[in-house]
Formats: sequence, C-alpha cells, structure tokens
Amino acid sequence: MTDKKLVIIDGKEAYEYPDGSIRDEKGYFVKKPSYAHEITSKDASQLAERRWEMVREATVQGAMRGTKMPTEPKAIESIMEIRTQVAVDKDAGHAGNEATKLVARMAGWLRPQDTGPAVVQNIVALPSDLIDRLTK
Repeated sequence: MTDKKLVIIDGKEAYEYPDGSIRDEKGYFVKKPSYAHEITSKDASQLAERRWEMVREATVQGAMRGTKMPTEPKAIESIMEIRTQVAVDKDAGHAGNEATKLVARMAGWLRPQDTGPAVVQNIVALPSDLIDRLTK
C-alpha cells in the first residue's frame, strides 16, 4: 500500500504522497509536485514524438532480440522474409492476407485507393518476379 499522509487543504481532506503531490480521495491532484510539467499545445507534439520514438526503439530492440540479429536492418529483413513466405502461401488464409499487407506496406507497395465517398481499400501489387523468386 502507498504511504500517504492525511492533510487538510482548504478545509477538505486530502492525501500527501511520497512524491510530494497532494491528491483528493479520488486521486486527483489538489496540488501538483514541484517537478510536475503541465502539457501545453506548444510541447504536446514534441512529447508525442518522443513517446513515439521510445515505442519505436522498444519495438526495434524487441525485434533484434527476437530474431537474434545484431542490427535493426537484419532483424527487419529476417521478419519480412518469414512474413513474405506466409504471404505467398496459398493455404495461409487470413494470416497470408495480413502478411501480404505488412510486406507491401514495408516495401512501399501498399497505397490507399479511393473507391467512393467513404470507402477506402488497400491495393497490393507484388511484382511478379518477386512472387516467382519467393515461390521457388
């Protein structure tokens, strides 16, 4: 259980937490700790970009560990090789479709195509020489 101390702020009960924050019974801040940073419209996109980069880096590290490859390009190459084999497997069903979309997206072959007012579908065009090489 968290060590918190009961305090009275403006005549109301609140709790002071070890990090210096003071919160009401629902856990909402009554007083933020001194280190707290208010997110504004100016820095929101920078914070989102940093968060995205952290997720990307974690994904890359996981791919490298999972494939036991020493570099990011080698790990991605290994994953794409396996997913491409699934993509061209006629018996793979839904997994083959998803693998095809992943391979096509990573290779830049997947593009959205407008087919009506609110309908968008993905068109995949795998070069025939690639299909020939993969199915041999």
